[in-house]
Amino acid sequence: MKRLTFIVAAVMAMTSVDANAQGWLNRVVDVAVGEVKGRVKEKVREKVNEAVEKTVEKTAEDEEESVRNEEARVDDETTDVVLARKGNDLTTVDFCDFLHYCNGEEAGPTLAVFTKAYCSTPAFEALNERVFNAVMESPKVYEQGVQQLETIIKVNKESGEHVSQEQLDEWNRELKELREKKRNARPVDYKAILDEILNHAVGHRFFWAAQPMFDGLVSVRTMENVEKGWGVINSQGKTVIPFQYSDICFSLFGEDEHMNVILGFNPDVGMSVYRPDGSLITPQKFWGGYLLPLNTIVVNFTKNTCGLLDEKTGKVLTTQKYEEIKDNLSNLLDSNSVVIYGVRNGKNYILSRDGREIGELIMTYDTPHQVIFY
Repeated sequence: MKRLTFIVAAVMAMTSVDANAQGWLNRVVDVAVGEVKGRVKEKVREKVNEAVEKTVEKTAEDEEESVRNEEARVDDETTDVVLARKGNDLTTVDFCDFLHYCNGEEAGPTLAVFTKAYCSTPAFEALNERVFNAVMESPKVYEQGVQQLETIIKVNKESGEHVSQEQLDEWNRELKELREKKRNARPVDYKAILDEILNHAVGHRFFWAAQPMFDGLVSVRTMENVEKGWGVINSQGKTVIPFQYSDICFSLFGEDEHMNVILGFNPDVGMSVYRPDGSLITPQKFWGGYLLPLNTIVVNFTKNTCGLLDEKTGKVLTTQKYEEIKDNLSNLLDSNSVVIYGVRNGKNYILSRDGREIGELIMTYDTPHQVIFY
């Protein structure tokens, strides 16, 4: 089951390591390309654009990633108050650039989980600075700059078009400077930095994905496959929910702070409902399920039938089976009203928290909803 849109996770990304590294390289390329566009004919421009197409695409991807990170940051700030009340004290940091540029790792888990307390210390700030400098001074960064500038020079020479000697001299000067910086790049004690990261990381390992939850818990993925290996660990690195799920879902409905229910989805064996300590609310497994406001747990018995589950006892509350159960927050008695209703035989039955049908919700296109209580 796909992650529901109401599920929010606070994920803190590494401080612009990739953006800064790529920015320095892109500056070199942009200067060179800008000069080409101003001095040669359209044919040369086309060849240069073709030669640096991959670089441009990479830059666009970086910009899109930056936008996504900013949106995630805004979402994080919006939910920080709720997360703080629920005892969220963990965050994540992505070390993909450090692992790639400094150790040549092209793929693998890169997310580390830290306590927020550690991330606010001078020790973490110093580590972050060491990681950033290690990336910026890595030979691989300079090698990328060398390759990009060599491509530009080669394309212009092979084009047969006239390029000023002044421009060629400038490019060759920059190329020589990049090669010199590559040769003189300071050696990085990769292992020492890696050991420091893992020493402070929760569980002393990297994960493919991680989402801080509540009460010192974080859902993590231990496998590359996005739909396998999800589980939950606590701030001591102990496994609370085993890594056998395709998805982990939890509730962040603001005032429903006490609804600390965790759903684990496994398409092969079904959905399980957990307490925050990792114990099962009920041993029964379901086809699927999801969480709604008013401390409501919806469980699917089959793809097309569902009911309400009691969050404390694990018992099914509804006597009827519904095609789907939804919440409606708009166009009702007042702006704060929330109605949970089940769809059955073409009607929308309003459900109480104990699973009884207490009314009907009549929704007609372009007219106010009607709420009829029995």
